[in-house]
Amino acid sequence: MTAQDWNPLSYFREMGTLSKVLLLLGFVFLTAALAHGASFSDRMVSGSLVFVSLSLTMHYFSQSRPRLLEPPYNRFTDGEKMLAGAGMSVITVCLIIWFLLTPSPKARNMPTTPNDIPKTADVPRASDAQKKDPAPAAKKPADGNHSSGKNNTSGTRTQAAGDKSTAVGHVLQGPCSIVQAGGKDNQAATNCGPPPLVLTPSLTVVPSDQEGFIKTLIKVVPNVDVAPPVNVVLKFDNPVRSVGFWIEGAGGVMAGGPASVPSGTNPVIPLGTGFNSKHALLLTVYSASPVKLVDIHLE
Repeated sequence: MTAQDWNPLSYFREMGTLSKVLLLLGFVFLTAALAHGASFSDRMVSGSLVFVSLSLTMHYFSQSRPRLLEPPYNRFTDGEKMLAGAGMSVITVCLIIWFLLTPSPKARNMPTTPNDIPKTADVPRASDAQKKDPAPAAKKPADGNHSSGKNNTSGTRTQAAGDKSTAVGHVLQGPCSIVQAGGKDNQAATNCGPPPLVLTPSLTVVPSDQEGFIKTLIKVVPNVDVAPPVNVVLKFDNPVRSVGFWIEGAGGVMAGGPASVPSGTNPVIPLGTGFNSKHALLLTVYSASPVKLVDIHLE
């Protein structure tokens, strides 16, 4: 065996154009996946190996029917190349099955908790409260005149709709609900204000692409839409080296400003792009030791 037999370029020159393109694509994808710290459970790794295996399969089958170098230049079957092509076909099918069975990155994301919004069935109605706890009948004064004073309530009740209404107890209103209690000249109370902002973070420690630092991914999901501009204020239990950020599914993000604090225990991220429950805020944190997110709020 000569030194030329160990040179991969000599075999690469023998390959066809399509086989070369598939082989180069496979190695490019594999290099990019390994550079980003991908493991064998990543679809990028299995997909790149499918390209490499498919290129070798096409190469062996294309070389399995060469022509004779002497007249009449008939084609003959090269058994070794045909057997190698069949073996690579089996390997390619196995790699495709591996690629299809590998879960996508979205399926591996941690689920977020639902918002605590009271359901309509949980909101008591004023009529039900009146049936369970009816108000006592008013007594007429001794002189026969109607009383013009205010209705009195017990220490455990509240008056729902003014001085002339009947006390029905505490009523919990849901979002944009209407409460109207009985009585004379009463008024309907409507609660259509937005619910208070709740930010739900989820932390995931992943393999780090920076030596000596721990990489933590944080996904922040709000219960209502967050409009820009806004400052995201974080608080960690240990100092962090840097905090990267992005909006899920966004083509570009506007951020930065004089209020920016990129490191420490209390980083501040000025955002010029809003986010919501479908397009969450993604944070990438690098730290020398494991960190916990103690608090997150907006200013």
